[in-house]
Order: sequence, then structure tokens, then C-alpha cells
Amino acid sequence: MSEHGKMNVRQQLYKKYRLEGCSKYTSARKAGYSHAYASQAKRIEKHIDMNYWLEKEGLTDTALAKHAEEGLRAEKLQSLAFKVVSAPEWSARHKYFDTILKLRGKLSDKPIIDLSKHFSFEYKELDENTIRATQSTNESLALPSTLEGSRSRTQVRKDLIGNTRVVEEGHSKA
Repeated sequence: MSEHGKMNVRQQLYKKYRLEGCSKYTSARKAGYSHAYASQAKRIEKHIDMNYWLEKEGLTDTALAKHAEEGLRAEKLQSLAFKVVSAPEWSARHKYFDTILKLRGKLSDKPIIDLSKHFSFEYKELDENTIRATQSTNESLALPSTLEGSRSRTQVRKDLIGNTRVVEEGHSKA
């Protein structure tokens, strides 16, 4: 690790952009680093001891924790019966809580269960005999009795799902 005062121009620019709030990658690219080197910006952070500079600017773990705690108590003003009252700001509180959990490694953007491995759907063309058999064996579908063999795939699907009315050539039948 180099001393805190000795940095080249790109390192100084990187530090400047990081303290302005840019991400590691964006700071590195703006400072003039290549994509490959910017993708591993943790090397730059380690070399210039970025934690030292963040703490010097007041971004200590204690300060961040205090700010997060304040965010968990966020409130908004709302008018209620000609009075202005303070009420919890649930969306802001949720965002703070979500961020805290992600920073602590207790929540990730990746879903726990991959639903694509557990559910599959198959679409089959239905003919009139299949529809009648389904109608007679499963009353919960309650298909209209006016089904005709000339229905298209879309119309039969709407009949199976929608179940409110049957539409044919611009006319509707209940």
C-alpha cells in the first residue's frame, strides 16, 4: 500500500469520483482506467487505501449506521381532517431496510428458489370432443354450452379461462 499523500493523477481522479458518490467501476472509467482494470477496481481501492479517505470525509461505519437508523424511522407529513400529522413513510423505511440487509449479506437480488425448474406449462390444441369431455367431468370450469367445433385456439382459451361470454365474429353470446 502506498502512503496516503502519494498518488498518480488517475488515482487522484478515482478518489475524487468515489468521494462524489460514483460506483467503483464508473470512477475508474472516468479516471481513465481501461474496462478490464476498472472491472477489478478493488485493486485501486486497496492501493490508495480508499477506506482511509472515506473515513477522513466522515463516512465511517458509525456515521453510516446512524444514517441508516434515521432512515428506518422516516416519516412524512400528511393532511388529515384539516390537520397536518406525521405518519410513517413505509416505502422509504423499506428501502433503507432492504439496503441494510443487502450490505450485511443477509439479502440478495437472486431468488432463493428458481421457479423455472419447478413449473412447466404445455399448450395443446383442444378439439370439440375434448372440450365436451372436460365439461362433463369437471364442473368447476363451467364452460358455456354453446361451444361449436369451428372455434379458434384463442377463442377456446378465452372460454376456458375467462368464462364470462363467448365472442364469435363480432357477436357476443352469454
